[in-house]
Amino acid sequence: MKIQRLLISVLLLCYLTLTACKINHPFVAREPIEQGNTDDLAVQSSLVAHTTRSCWQSIPNNGRQPKTFILATGANVGQLRFSDQDARQFAQAMQNRFKVPEQQVCLLQGVYRVEFEQALRDLKQRVKPNDRVIIFFSGAGAYVRDDNGDEADQVDEVLVTLDVQDSKHPNRQDVVTDDHLVRLINQLPTQRVMTFIDAGYEGSRDSENQRLSNQVRHKFYAKGEIGTFSLPRDPMERANGLEQLKGQVFAAARESQNAYEMKQGGVFTQSFLKVLARYPDATLTQVFEYTQAEIQ
Repeated sequence: MKIQRLLISVLLLCYLTLTACKINHPFVAREPIEQGNTDDLAVQSSLVAHTTRSCWQSIPNNGRQPKTFILATGANVGQLRFSDQDARQFAQAMQNRFKVPEQQVCLLQGVYRVEFEQALRDLKQRVKPNDRVIIFFSGAGAYVRDDNGDEADQVDEVLVTLDVQDSKHPNRQDVVTDDHLVRLINQLPTQRVMTFIDAGYEGSRDSENQRLSNQVRHKFYAKGEIGTFSLPRDPMERANGLEQLKGQVFAAARESQNAYEMKQGGVFTQSFLKVLARYPDATLTQVFEYTQAEIQ
């Protein structure tokens, strides 16, 4: 009887230990969550229970003075090495430019899908109509098959989060689709939104891209159901789901283009930050235009 009781105690302890690890480990965040018409509070409750990082928890937003919020995220997936660095440097540059207090800056390096989405949901509860929101993502882009018929090209562009690293067969539950990103950002109660995306969507299928891949890393991911099927041959057939984002969108690449990373970091991000430092009085739109000209 003593041996049986001891065995039962050991098994119970093992079970409790494993359960505690699953609760505190962000990998559980890959548990499928419906991205369609879901109730915000129900989804929010589920996400909070599965992630260890959160933002905007100690910000009283009851004053009349407009605030600036910064959400900077990075994900070093595949061969990428400097996406987290891009996020850190971008957040610091925006914080310095707009004199943003630390508690209004959220930096998520090695970001998982639910952490990214949860930060936007939490931000929705903090932002007021006159506030400014700056959102940044550096990492890989890709595409998955459209699941609701709203894309003319039958493709959803996606931002690839760290979830794919832990999946043998990544699918749309492991990434942030353009549909869901548009929905989350457009729910923010302010029109003063600026979204920066340093990612590409085309991979390296032609000879020029193959040659370039020996010198730089493509900001594109392909595995499982992500980025591994043929796209329309005519780039004009590609839809642009991110055009539906409210505010301004500053992107390294269109849906039919590539983005790259070199040894200094993302080409778009590093060029943008250099131009920003060179022209401190220019608007961000002007800095973006100067950056485009410089990259070309």
